[in-house]
Amino acid sequence: MYRFLFYLWDNDPFRLSRIRDCRASGQKVSCWCEHNGIGIKSSYYWMRKIKR
Repeated sequence: MYRFLFYLWDNDPFRLSRIRDCRASGQKVSCWCEHNGIGIKSSYYWMRKIKR
């Protein structure tokens, strides 16, 4: 059961769409995060998690 919950958490479509928006914006990650109210460290964390 726990494995299934982690799978759902890691493959959250909202999180994936935010990362795609960041990359498509052409801005630096730090600028994009600042404008969208997202922490830089958490964005890099999720980019790394999703990349695997």
